[in-house]
Amino acid sequence: MPEEKRSQLIKMDKDITILVEKFDTIAKALRTYIKENSKRIETVDEKMKSLDDRMSRIETTLNRVNDYNAKIAKEIEDSSDLVTGGFYDLKSRVEDIELNILSSMKKFEKKIFDAMEKKKEEEK
Repeated sequence: MPEEKRSQLIKMDKDITILVEKFDTIAKALRTYIKENSKRIETVDEKMKSLDDRMSRIETTLNRVNDYNAKIAKEIEDSSDLVTGGFYDLKSRVEDIELNILSSMKKFEKKIFDAMEKKKEEEK
């Protein structure tokens, strides 16, 4: 084999070795990045499940309140000795309760999302 071809092959072998090392470094960095992000995603998933559970409980409570409101309204309608004004006063109080529950839900959601945003910023 001529000396020139041999030196070219040796040079190509060195170049290939350097490329392999670079690809290996990139692969290691990618694996580390994927592991770190999968842990973050798991944490977010757990928080979302917890939020879903809490929202489900809040919705259940809201449904109970609505059922109770309907029951009260029916009792008031069935009762002949109550005046119309009393019914509307009671109805407005029940609506205030519903608004308070919805307001609490919004505040709770905001706290959770603010905490998640803060955690994301801390992780950066």
